Amino acid sequence: MSREGLIQFTCHLTEKKIGNTEIISAINDCRTKLFDLGFIGVDANGQGYGNISVRTCDKEFIITASQTGKYRILEPNYFTEIKKCIFKENKVYATGENMPSSESLTHGALYESNDAIQAVIHVHCKKMWDFFMNKKFLSTPIKTGFGTANLALAIISLCENPMMQQQKIFAMGGHESGVIAFGQDLHDAEDILLGTMRLVEN
Repeated sequence: MSREGLIQFTCHLTEKKIGNTEIISAINDCRTKLFDLGFIGVDANGQGYGNISVRTCDKEFIITASQTGKYRILEPNYFTEIKKCIFKENKVYATGENMPSSESLTHGALYESNDAIQAVIHVHCKKMWDFFMNKKFLSTPIKTGFGTANLALAIISLCENPMMQQQKIFAMGGHESGVIAFGQDLHDAEDILLGTMRLVEN
């Protein structure tokens, strides 16, 4: 069975409603577009894929909750705020009504690496993933599994590559179909993702 969507880290969740309706609304708008394009959804094993986050302050961010791929539009309780990531201990501290995305450490690694990054989008697109891997574009190591502390540390290392800040998109080498785009805001990250898809299709 696919392990897509299974949380690989220890999560300390404080059950409490999060109130940033502006960020939740912005993520939902972007997410619905990507859902309709098939970038977010449910795989053949019934596991959800795809997640979006926006930084709130410092290293904290709001992210879509775990196993929400089947929903086109998310209710506010399906968003979780990550308060702290401890990468080497494989731990996440969060606030919300549901467990955060299994890729929370992955998103956290990007926010940790560069203060200019304000939004992160993780989608599935086999065509784009193949293009990146075959053309030797930026990617994380093939042996690095999804949602793990090792992947987070690999992303932090990848962010030291000057090309990372130019391209703002990379393939998850050990997570077939997984592609991550990021930007100075959600619109920037979305434009990078969709612009890259147009490049791949041409």
